[in-house]
Amino acid sequence: MSRHPIELRLSEEEKREHRLATQRRYYRRHQEEIVAKRVANRPAKREQDRLYRLAHLEEIRARRAVVYAAHRAERVARSAKWARANRERVRASGRRSYAKRREYELARRRRRYLANTEHEQRRNQRWRKTHLEHARAHRARRRALQLQAGGRGISPEEWRQVLRDSLGICAYCGRRRKLTLDHIDPLALGGRHDVENAVAACTTCNSSKHNAPLIVWLARLRRTARR
Repeated sequence: MSRHPIELRLSEEEKREHRLATQRRYYRRHQEEIVAKRVANRPAKREQDRLYRLAHLEEIRARRAVVYAAHRAERVARSAKWARANRERVRASGRRSYAKRREYELARRRRRYLANTEHEQRRNQRWRKTHLEHARAHRARRRALQLQAGGRGISPEEWRQVLRDSLGICAYCGRRRKLTLDHIDPLALGGRHDVENAVAACTTCNSSKHNAPLIVWLARLRRTARR
């Protein structure tokens, strides 16, 4: 098959540019027709792609792993740059994801905390020391809730009396551990900052209950225990 005289005189790079220019001219002349055809074939193309992915799942994963390993640093840097430029979108996505998986995540954290209590406590202490501003903001939010909540407040003497009455035992799990103040009806849900709404609870139960109503939290614990 004879080749066009122009092609014989062109280098490989020039041939490539010539082909691309020809394709661009064709696309400009037939753009509406090409776009309409793509739109009409989109459902069939999606189904074809889905079937291909199902049939070649392991091959696709292996290929992606190879590409990611070869460009890992570049991709990590690009992702970090995008995240810094789109902080609100990242946070909103995280909140949506957490809302869908909240009960699972809380149960997973409880299991991890119970299995490694001392390690988790040390890790939390290190986090508070290295994230002073976040820890202060958390305490400030807590104080603001207490100030806005109804009730007479809880004096140091009243809290010491609650501790004495507890005999050093958590009001929820019955274990002898370090005790913290927990509001039976959470302040975030309108509970009163009052000694009548306060119990001595271990840090594990207090963190697990968080802002959940008591009956909801107990039901969640029963569901977790049955799994």
